[in-house]
Amino acid sequence: MFSKGGVVALAILAVLLLGGCAQAPGEQSSQEQQKDAGEDTRSESVPKTQSVPKASESATKIYLGLLQTSLEEAVVDVQQQGVVIGFRQDPDLNDEALVYRAFGLSAAYEPDKEKTTVLIFLPDRKIIEASARNSDITALSKGQLTDSEFKERVYWAR
Repeated sequence: MFSKGGVVALAILAVLLLGGCAQAPGEQSSQEQQKDAGEDTRSESVPKTQSVPKASESATKIYLGLLQTSLEEAVVDVQQQGVVIGFRQDPDLNDEALVYRAFGLSAAYEPDKEKTTVLIFLPDRKIIEASARNSDITALSKGQLTDSEFKERVYWAR
């Protein structure tokens, strides 16, 4: 299970990532200005090598599967106990269908995880959350659960 704080922290991170954190056009940092002027921009206070976290293969596959549904952006975080997937709501796409697609991708590429949580970021800065156990998702895909039985097991927070 994900702690409420963990989901909130991930939601904030996803909003920042999806909302874009880049500088406004026309603004340049002093380092960029120095670089444009041909000056040496190396600094002792800035580490010369930075480790960039790499996405797991399964996270990449889930992400690519979501992009195939016409979503423009998505965030996938494979954690120890489960998978968290976040994306902005697209008014042209059905939220429930996207959640089911995300559930299916997660269960296919991370079948050993306990659960999958999908966060849909709405334009009014609210979030729809849907969570399901991967064992239930797998049972649905194998025909061991009906759609109505599965729907009863999905947690929705709106």
